[in-house]
Amino acid sequence: MSAEHSRVAARSAVVIERAYEAYLREFREITRRAAVRHERREWQAIQQDARDRLDLHGRFVTSAITELRDELGLRATGRSVWAAAKRVYLEAVGDRADHELAQTFFNSVTRRLFSTVGVDPALEFVDAEYDRPRPPPAQPAFTSYPPPASTAALVTSLLGNRRVSNQPIVFDAAVIADTIERHRADAWGAQPIDGVDLLDPVFYRNKGAYLIGRIRGAGVSCLW
Repeated sequence: MSAEHSRVAARSAVVIERAYEAYLREFREITRRAAVRHERREWQAIQQDARDRLDLHGRFVTSAITELRDELGLRATGRSVWAAAKRVYLEAVGDRADHELAQTFFNSVTRRLFSTVGVDPALEFVDAEYDRPRPPPAQPAFTSYPPPASTAALVTSLLGNRRVSNQPIVFDAAVIADTIERHRADAWGAQPIDGVDLLDPVFYRNKGAYLIGRIRGAGVSCLW
């Protein structure tokens, strides 16, 4: 490959990675303000944010393609250039914790540029290339709770100190415990609960706020 093609390949990878980073920043900004929207009961704004978040991926893919065509012109559509750009991009994002998403973003750009039908392994990442070791997270995204003295006590430990929209959670431990017990019995019978992992963030959708976790027992786990 000529020096010029190598330069174009490297530049193409940079443009896509920069567009992916911009997509992430806006996605995270929308996500961060969900708690404030919920606290202020800005229901219409929450719905608009949900629509905007769905549109983000396509918008930033289009932005990357526009920049590639404006800056690199027809050179941005050469197959040999894009095969090299794929290698450069993998070196740039391969060690990221979100490398699968970064690679999927690259695929979205190339599929639009080449109007790909089916799969083109030369120009896009395929299953085997997603299978890379993940770096350990800086800190866990969840809190683990030990086996409870009772399921009602477990519910109290999970929810007693939690707040949503800056308000304590109002709950009936006995009712929630009964629901957990019925689902646990369906999942693994009479075996006791070994522990619970509860994601630390609160998830918001429309007027709802959700805590998501998994209950472990009998060598299996179930989400709730």
